[in-house]
Amino acid sequence: MSLLDDAKKEAYPRQTTSQKHTYFLELRHPLFTSPIRFANHDVNIENLELEATAPANAGEPFTFIWTRVITQYA
Repeated sequence: MSLLDDAKKEAYPRQTTSQKHTYFLELRHPLFTSPIRFANHDVNIENLELEATAPANAGEPFTFIWTRVITQYA
């Protein structure tokens, strides 16, 4: 099942904007000593305060490690 309808699939590649969407990912597992947090960005995003409702380290500043996230629309 596709999350994008046909109109959005056609429109997104044609956008001419300088804005960048940043996605934040958090991986938690009982074997990890702390959550691993990633952001699809060019640099680490340091001292980003987590939301008050975060399941781990709520309200604390944290560094999100940069990584490339590639999306593919089916």
